[in-house]
Amino acid sequence: MILILTTRGDHHTKVVVEALQKKGAAAFVYDADTFPVLATATVRFSHGIPEYTLRSGDKKTDLRAIETVWLRRLFPPTPIQTMSDAHQKFAASESQHLLRSLWASLEDKNWISTFDATRTASGKPYQLKMAGACGFEIPETLFTSVPAEALEFYDRCSGNVIYKPQTIISSASEAGTPPRQVFTNRVRHEDLVQRKEEIRLAPCLFQEYVPKHVELRVTVIGDEIFAVAIHSQDSDLTKDDWRKYGEHWHKVRHEVFSLSEDVERSIREFMQRTGLAFGAFDFIVTPDGRTVFLEVNPSGQWLWLEKATGLPLVDRFTDHLMRSRRNRQGGVAAAP
Repeated sequence: MILILTTRGDHHTKVVVEALQKKGAAAFVYDADTFPVLATATVRFSHGIPEYTLRSGDKKTDLRAIETVWLRRLFPPTPIQTMSDAHQKFAASESQHLLRSLWASLEDKNWISTFDATRTASGKPYQLKMAGACGFEIPETLFTSVPAEALEFYDRCSGNVIYKPQTIISSASEAGTPPRQVFTNRVRHEDLVQRKEEIRLAPCLFQEYVPKHVELRVTVIGDEIFAVAIHSQDSDLTKDDWRKYGEHWHKVRHEVFSLSEDVERSIREFMQRTGLAFGAFDFIVTPDGRTVFLEVNPSGQWLWLEKATGLPLVDRFTDHLMRSRRNRQGGVAAAP
């Protein structure tokens, strides 16, 4: 049995489950963000022996039947909003404590990727440190909440600076309106001066702007590497961030890309050092042919790349899930 830890309504989960079913593999989908109201978790100890049961919707599973865990995407549990703020904080804290302990108890399963590896590798400073150690070129970068340091960095980079958020969480917005997604944006000197109080309130990620020929999204599934060139410079809208077309991503030209042996070697070393079994890497290829590391998302999106290029990502990903499961059954080391 394959356990999929995800969030309600995730399209990747739906597509992968359907593909697994066609291949005869059983999967249990756990929408952890709906815990503890719609999804539940029960842990019993009887005579010192633990028993774990997960319920999601009208389905349940005994975790002893689980062989592989796909950590697709985890958002915090959602307490009932009718409770007081204090009670919501208490419920959220208790819920997170139980789930984190539960995932830790599954350390003997095959994970894609483990909770600890995913959480650690999601940190941008850690990513850049590891990328440099693996031989990647990385941009000049500053993490700071000190306005004067941001201004000094801006001057040192001759004004060629971008800002981007460290997490996928969208920015706060006015009450009653949905959050706004924050994209990568060029920074002006007046932005740093006018918003210095905001810089003090939350650490910012600034990087020297790297000229682009194309951008790369590289999907790593186990020991397979799939690279796609995204021609973001074809449109003024996407010159700084190709995601700005949103659901109309097809307006940006995509094509399969061949990586150099050096870049592939560095990617494999990065995966090995971080303990990741899956990664969605972003790179820039500069006009003079350099490949510059930007970041890796341990739970990144990839379905649109198959639609855009025909790469068999769903087939390869489900094969990897099933191969990992079979390796555990056969007592052979799990696929990387």
